[in-house]
Amino acid sequence: METLTKRVASVLKTTAFVALATLILVPASADADWKTKWSNGHKIESEDGNFKLKFGGRTQADWSFASADSDLEDAVGPVTDGNEFRRARIFFSGTIYKNIEYKVNYEFSDGGATEIKDLWIKFKPWGIKAGHFHEPFSLEQLTSSKYITFLERSLPDTFAPGRNTGIAYSNSSDSYTFGLGVFRDTDDFGVGTAEDRINITGRFVWRPMYDKDRMLHLGFGFTDKSAEDGDTVRFRQRPEAHLSPRFVNTNSFAYDGLTSYNGELAGRFGPWWFASQYITSEVDSAVGGDPSFDSFYVQSGYFLTGESRAYKNS
Repeated sequence: METLTKRVASVLKTTAFVALATLILVPASADADWKTKWSNGHKIESEDGNFKLKFGGRTQADWSFASADSDLEDAVGPVTDGNEFRRARIFFSGTIYKNIEYKVNYEFSDGGATEIKDLWIKFKPWGIKAGHFHEPFSLEQLTSSKYITFLERSLPDTFAPGRNTGIAYSNSSDSYTFGLGVFRDTDDFGVGTAEDRINITGRFVWRPMYDKDRMLHLGFGFTDKSAEDGDTVRFRQRPEAHLSPRFVNTNSFAYDGLTSYNGELAGRFGPWWFASQYITSEVDSAVGGDPSFDSFYVQSGYFLTGESRAYKNS
């Protein structure tokens, strides 16, 4: 309990420092007024728009009631009822002089261990972002957990690299999104030590149709992951329920690197929407055989109340 308290105190000190730094960077000679409002978080903005600060959080709780036959439990382990705080996060984000964007996002739900989700700074005029953030790969991985279709991301998400520490360039408009970055594999605290364990990841999205009610999304992504002697890789995933055991698990095996490719097709037409992805991962095995893995999902839905599904073109 003492360790958790110290971690929470450390995080609060960091986020408070970020908030204070944003506020005091206003020139002393500028008698700036500040506006505040609530919009998916508390927002503070200078009258001239040069400085913005947003802070808030997210809490998601899961309650699970499940059962399975003996054959399944023999294969994957016990399937039981349970509950957990799936996500418990606090974040700060904002802009400085309109051109520098930043975000700090911490996770507390994993057994009390504090994890870094996002910790980055972006130079908006050049489209350069550096820090710990999502690699540009996979529509579903880049969709916030607040807006994914089910409680958890689909099984193919096991092949998406997720968040790592690196530097990336991105650019977007109503018709396209492009991102390319170089990342080092890191743990949940943003720590990575192996110089040669580097990921090169890129993604391009074309939107031939995009307005308030209609959108068509065509995307392609790739990631190339290097490895050192003695490195192992494992692909495993739960069945869209985090409290369930992992139904897919290759166990760990030695590898020299892997390359994954991703195709995306999604759209919305008024209240109807669909989303689909195909991911293939080709592994350079250290012991021969070079296995490859293929996965896909198709999702669709219709809002009976007439709304359209949210979509962010970045």
